[in-house]
Amino acid sequence: MSAETSTTVLSDVSPALAALPVLVWCTGGDGALRWAGPQWTRYTGLSLEASQGMGWLSAIPEAERTAMVGSLREAKAGGLFKVEHRLIGIGQREPAWYRTEFAAMENIADCWIATSVEIDDLVRKVAAQRSALAELRHRVRNVLANLRSIARRTGESSLTPEDFVADLDGRIGAVTRAQAAVLASADGGMDLFGIVAAELGVYAIREGGRAAIEGPQVRVPNRVGESLILALHELATNSVKHGALHYAGGLVNVAWHVQGSGAARRLALRWKETGLTKPPVQLREGFGNELLRRSLPYEIGAVTSVCFEEDGVRATLDVPLPEAAA
Repeated sequence: MSAETSTTVLSDVSPALAALPVLVWCTGGDGALRWAGPQWTRYTGLSLEASQGMGWLSAIPEAERTAMVGSLREAKAGGLFKVEHRLIGIGQREPAWYRTEFAAMENIADCWIATSVEIDDLVRKVAAQRSALAELRHRVRNVLANLRSIARRTGESSLTPEDFVADLDGRIGAVTRAQAAVLASADGGMDLFGIVAAELGVYAIREGGRAAIEGPQVRVPNRVGESLILALHELATNSVKHGALHYAGGLVNVAWHVQGSGAARRLALRWKETGLTKPPVQLREGFGNELLRRSLPYEIGAVTSVCFEEDGVRATLDVPLPEAAA
């Protein structure tokens, strides 16, 4: 059967092909389109006349056309060819991914029938999964490195094996809560009130009881939230062990406000203890002290201050919080 005859036959069955949920078209071995079903025209907006020859390439993103034709010509020698590519649909904001299969038509000289099935959702889901997996691998590496550093610094500052076990367990718990908050975040942020309440709650210190938590509703980026969780854990642990919360009448006030706007927007957070009946115990050089004085400035650009006053510790954290992070 000649190529001209095959085109006539395909045109005759075009009404029957219209019910298929795929694009059906026919090309020669050189990649020139000879015929296309009605689905092709509906999707691409190209008429059969405009698509014939190499006109069909108008539906392929310009930067991908040469590679598409080259792949077709090389692979058709095998008798069956599958290719994933993008097609420009009429009225669509961006090209969609399709999987096209070409098969040689028996008894028809130099004629290849093609069926194209949309796989855009599948391709995007696979890409999202790959991106999520890469992010997870990166996060796991960072968490393991962080835990290694925590263990080393905790060991250097612990006076007894019992202290080491207790301190390390508490810090691993804080890291775990930080990672759980990140994974639970749908918008890349954390609620500041929730962070503060959770870290005090580890020691059964509740808002309205021995703690006052004051400040507007603020969501902080996950990166900032992770650091704040670790910092608040250190402050709460020190207070329960050595500070105001170690004593029955001890209280803590955690307050914050946001100042500035746009790129200059900042979060000012204050931790203030009262009710200490003995001179405050200075933070030993170790993970907690290093975190507050060195790590926070380096990791999130915070300006920090820790003062040991007569009635308890006062700490301030001034953290960059650009408008987009709200």
